[in-house]
Amino acid sequence: MLTVHRLPQTTIVEFSIAGQVAADDYARAVAQFEQIVREYGRVRVLKVIHPSAVVDPGAFREGLQGLLPEMSRVERAAIVADQSWVDQMMAVALSLYPCGVRFFPRAQRDEALAWLKQGQREDLSNVDDAAPQV
Repeated sequence: MLTVHRLPQTTIVEFSIAGQVAADDYARAVAQFEQIVREYGRVRVLKVIHPSAVVDPGAFREGLQGLLPEMSRVERAAIVADQSWVDQMMAVALSLYPCGVRFFPRAQRDEALAWLKQGQREDLSNVDDAAPQV
């Protein structure tokens, strides 16, 4: 399963990956991410990969291709995971992010969030937390 949502009172978009992830999961996530980017402009990304995540390499590649047009809108990205295979798959993805990217162990999710919030614009008055999350 792949879920996407914006964290309240921020422009941080969290991708949470757990269990089996297929191509249709990526297609749905790309559409949700595009909607958030259209609404909020530049965003920061928190990608949390749970130990149960099983990602089909073909689906991963398709998902990356779908996200490419929006990568220039990402200011920072934090990847939170403990699995060794994540390093290998993300090495490819790193070349696509035109921003700072950092890896954090799952136990340091709070540190990842703190890093993402550093230097974030203070005026988030246009961020409507009453709006439905996607």
